[in-house]
Amino acid sequence: MDRKNDISQIHYESDKFLVPFLLICPELQFLGTEKRGTTVYFKFTPYDKTQEAINSYFNRTAPLVHAKDLFDSTERFRNEIYKTLKLPIEEG
Repeated sequence: MDRKNDISQIHYESDKFLVPFLLICPELQFLGTEKRGTTVYFKFTPYDKTQEAINSYFNRTAPLVHAKDLFDSTERFRNEIYKTLKLPIEEG
């Protein structure tokens, strides 16, 4: 089976502070979103690299990122939620 499509290799995340960070991690692949009830989950692969990135985030050992990259990623996070929930995307 292709590892990238193996469900055990997918990490689901909904934390509004963590997701923008994961979106800019070059070693991770963003697979899209999934809505469960009222929560939007962001899917990342590979699972083990995602766990390493999460640990480095909480341990404050993650590589520093440019502020503009993080702001752009936060905007992408918001737009993905709006798209998943089928809400109009407002610019700004």
